[in-house]
Amino acid sequence: MYGRLRAIAVNWATPGGALYHDPTVLTRVKAALEILYVNQYNENTGEIGNWYSYEIGVPYYLLHSLVSVSDQLTTAEITRYLQPRPAFHRQPQHPYQHPDAGRDRREPG
Repeated sequence: MYGRLRAIAVNWATPGGALYHDPTVLTRVKAALEILYVNQYNENTGEIGNWYSYEIGVPYYLLHSLVSVSDQLTTAEITRYLQPRPAFHRQPQHPYQHPDAGRDRREPG
């Protein structure tokens, strides 16, 4: 759902796009943001299915959508739609913590 919303929102904001600044489309994008927030992605929602959707997928598409219509949203609306993000951002727990973990350990030269 968020992927489709992103496509519509970006097309609405892109000069020359078929939906460019169409007021009906903007109304529907704003309504979709609210519906998706209430029913799918909010700070009280539990993860259903793959973690990727909640931690990476939805935030990626949501941010693109919000940026595309940000000048048409209030600060309160933007804050509301971004509120779930910290709830799904986890600190990964690694069973093995090596001091060089994540670094290229080849000898230089």
